[in-house]
Amino acid sequence: MIRKTATSLAVLAVAALSPWSAGATCYIRAGAAGLGNGSDWHNAYPSFAAAGLHAQTSTAPRGNTYYVAGASASYGAMDFRNAASGDLAITIKKATEQDHGTSTGWDATYGTLSARFSATVLFRTSNWVFDGVTGGGPGRWDSGHGFYIGSTIAAAGVKVLRIDNMSRNITVRHTDMCHETDIGGTDLRDHDTFYCLGASNVTLSHCALRHAGRVHFLTANMSNVTIERCYMYRCKESAAQHAESWSDQGSSNVIIRNCLFKHNMGTGVIVVLSRGGDPRISDNWQIYGNVFLGGERTYDCTDGIICVINSQIANNWRIYNNSFVNLRGAGGTTGLQFHSSTGGGHAIYNNIWYNCQAVSYSFGAVTAVHDYDLFIGNLRTPSQLHLQFGAGDPFASIAGHDFNLKAPTAAGKSDLGPPFDIDPYHRTRGRDGVWDRGACEFGGAPAILPEPPTNPQLLW
Repeated sequence: MIRKTATSLAVLAVAALSPWSAGATCYIRAGAAGLGNGSDWHNAYPSFAAAGLHAQTSTAPRGNTYYVAGASASYGAMDFRNAASGDLAITIKKATEQDHGTSTGWDATYGTLSARFSATVLFRTSNWVFDGVTGGGPGRWDSGHGFYIGSTIAAAGVKVLRIDNMSRNITVRHTDMCHETDIGGTDLRDHDTFYCLGASNVTLSHCALRHAGRVHFLTANMSNVTIERCYMYRCKESAAQHAESWSDQGSSNVIIRNCLFKHNMGTGVIVVLSRGGDPRISDNWQIYGNVFLGGERTYDCTDGIICVINSQIANNWRIYNNSFVNLRGAGGTTGLQFHSSTGGGHAIYNNIWYNCQAVSYSFGAVTAVHDYDLFIGNLRTPSQLHLQFGAGDPFASIAGHDFNLKAPTAAGKSDLGPPFDIDPYHRTRGRDGVWDRGACEFGGAPAILPEPPTNPQLLW
C-alpha cells in the first residue's frame, strides 16, 4: 500500500491547481502522417484545426502546451476562439533543437525552419501565449523569428494580427509580421499590422512589424499594454490613407520600451488622435529605451515624432532615454507635440536628438517638465537647464543598427529608478556612476540574453 503523507497530498493539490501542470504537451506538424493524435512528432496533429485550436470553441485545449514544427508550407490563417476556462492559458510555441519536448519522431529541420502562418491570426478569447521562441530584439531585429505571419492579400482592410472581444492576457513573442503586398508598392491600402479596439494585459515581445500599408499599431481603449524589443519598419501615407507607426485613442497604462522604429512616415511615429466622439483619456504611457530612426523617407512626421493631438486627454507620460536619429518633419520641424491636447504631468529626460532638423517641444498649457537631453547637429533645440550639446555621430553604427555609444555622455538625470534603469541590452544604467543619455548605456559588453522559460514549473 502506498501511504500519502499530508505533505505529499498538499503538493498534489497545488499541482492540480497549477495551470502549467494541469495540461498536456502536444505536437503539431504540417503533413504528419501518423495517428494524428498529437502524442509525438510522428503522430502529431497535421493542422491546428485537427488539434482543436483553429475555429474551435471547446475548452479542452486549455492548459495545454502545443509545440509547432517549422515547415516550408504555411499553416494558414488562424482563428483562435477556444472558450476560456478560468485563467488557464493555451500555449503555442515553436519547437527548437534545444526545446521540442519528446524526441520521438523528431527531425532537426522542424527546429531550423520557421513556422509560417498567413494573415489574419485572430484571438477572440482570453489567455493565450503565442511564442516563436527565437529571433528579434537588439542585434537581430529582423531575423531568426520562429513564427512568421505574412499577408499576401491585396484587398483593403487586412490585418496581420488582431485581438477582438475585449480579450485579456494575450502574449505574442518572437513573431515576424509582414504585409508582403506593400513591399515596394505604391497602391496604399488600409493594411494594419496589429489591430485591437479594446483588450487588456497584452504583450508583444521581440516581434517585427514590417511594411504596413497604413499603420503598424491601430489601437483604442486598451489597458496594460507592453511592447518591448520590437522592430517597426516602414509604414506608408497618402492623401487617402492617414498613417503613423502607432495610432491610438484612449488607451492607458502603455509601455513601449527598447524598440526600434525605422523609416516610418505620417502624422508622427507614436500618435494619439481623435477618431470621432468625445475626447478620450490616455494615461500613464512609458516610452523609454527606444530608437526612432529616419533618413530614408521624404519626411518622417507632419506633427511630431511623439504627439497627442485633436484635444485628446493625456496624463503622466514618461519619455526617458530614447535616441532620435536622422528624423525629418514635413515642415522642417520635428520633436514632441502635446499642445493640441489637454491633461499634463508629463516628464521628458535623458533623450538624444541627433541630426533631426529643428527640434521642438510643444506643450501649450499642458504641464510638462523636460531636461538632461543631448542635442547634436540639429538646427534648433529646446531650452533646458542641464542640456548637453555635442558634435559628431555618437553611435557605434547607425547603418548597422548599433546605437551603443562611442563615449559616455554628460550625466543624465539619475534618480528615475526601476524599471527605467535597464537599457535594451540588459545593462544597468549608471553602474559606473554616470547615467548616460540616450537609449543605450555606455560601457560593458552588450548582452543578448535568452528569454526566460514560457512554461515554468513549480519546484518543491
